[in-house]
Amino acid sequence: MIILTISAETEILFKILELAVSFLGFAAIVLSIWLGLKNHRKTITNQWNQEFYKQKIEVYLKTSEVAAKIAVQSESDENNEKLGKLISEFKTFYWGQMAIMEDSDVVGAMINFHKALDKGVKGHNLSNMSLYLSHVLRNSSRKEYRLEVESTSVVGSNEILLAKMKNILDGKVTAHNTK
Repeated sequence: MIILTISAETEILFKILELAVSFLGFAAIVLSIWLGLKNHRKTITNQWNQEFYKQKIEVYLKTSEVAAKIAVQSESDENNEKLGKLISEFKTFYWGQMAIMEDSDVVGAMINFHKALDKGVKGHNLSNMSLYLSHVLRNSSRKEYRLEVESTSVVGSNEILLAKMKNILDGKVTAHNTK
């Protein structure tokens, strides 16, 4: 039979080792909790972003639809009351939900369309303004989710679209010359 005797130094080393293992266990628990909270926060943020994006798309679609209806209605001399209601609806989006959701390109396009309404732009020019606004809204929503924005778009990039809208506002474009 072998009897081992442990010296005081060895006993101190075992106590230190025991404390180190306890500390590592505690550190692992803290790290696990921290990583869990971080992942939970990321999940909540992603869910919020997805919901915000869905609502943003809905508002963009409604705004685009109202702008198109205004353009179509402006080509007709009939029913000015209907046109007035549509313009009020657009301005409600302009001063309301769009102000929360729009990026800088959309801000420019919305301002240009709003100015066109205030200036009384009608017919083909207003139809082009509506189309350009819709394309900026599309490009903005695609860019947000890093989806490729078509470079072969018929009407061009947001910069080109905003320049075309400004040309219409400045009277540099006639109804037959919108390029």
